[in-house]
Amino acid sequence: MYQISGEIRIGKIMAIGKYYAASIQEADQYLKTAVGGLKRETVFTPEILYNVLGMSIEKYCLALLYYKEKMPDNHTFLDLVDAMSAVVSFPADLKEELKALQGYQEICSLSTYVRNVPDRAAILEMIETTRKLESFVKTTCEQAGGHVN
Repeated sequence: MYQISGEIRIGKIMAIGKYYAASIQEADQYLKTAVGGLKRETVFTPEILYNVLGMSIEKYCLALLYYKEKMPDNHTFLDLVDAMSAVVSFPADLKEELKALQGYQEICSLSTYVRNVPDRAAILEMIETTRKLESFVKTTCEQAGGHVN
């Protein structure tokens, strides 16, 4: 028995398109946690909120990619946006907003390792970007005949 993406348990290989609903649920929970975290500034620092929102963004992106049975080259915001752009008509403004978020953490390369702590205003903008992505992904999957719980 294999465990993939939280609570999904499978005994045989299934198409990756089956996992998008679980990714949506996980993304929703991360977003809810981040929004709730705004009220608990001593626990949820901007850096922590950035990372929680980053996980939400990643899960929404993966949900769409799973639905389209496409995997990204990597899981940076840039790679996720590029992968989504290859399978759907992706809104240019949302694409640019997501790419801009990459500037806060570029941690994949040791030679250009960068971490910048966003301020509260940036976190509020990131929440709005995440909500736009949520809407885009859910609408796109539903229009294609997918079911999102």
